[in-house]
Amino acid sequence: MNYHCYYHYTCPRCGEAFVPYAEGVVCPQCGEPTAEVYDIVGEIIWAVKYHLGLYGELKLRYFQVTGIGDQYLFLGFTELDSFRRNVDVDIPTRVQKALARLKFVRTEAWRKHYEGFFTLLFQRWREERYLP
Repeated sequence: MNYHCYYHYTCPRCGEAFVPYAEGVVCPQCGEPTAEVYDIVGEIIWAVKYHLGLYGELKLRYFQVTGIGDQYLFLGFTELDSFRRNVDVDIPTRVQKALARLKFVRTEAWRKHYEGFFTLLFQRWREERYLP
């Protein structure tokens, strides 16, 4: 896949890089509220649809994460691929399985950040009827 997400946001207070994916998202490092919201979930869904149309699958064979936006993109692809293959699993269970696969979550605040991200991703995927 040649698509990359070049979005980059850093917390003005502590400098932590993350994506403020929805209203009310705070910095997972220091708790600073964000004035900015970036629809990374919409971008992921668009990219997934595009990728499925081209390749018929969601495996990212030669994808290199180049920044924070790509990290969310990669996580989105990985988890939506699993979600598409296991549609009988409810969203809260799917979110917990996604969180269990994350090896880089350093704190409870980061876990909650990704929990919100995955919940929104799976809800929007289901709502927009991009099921297998």
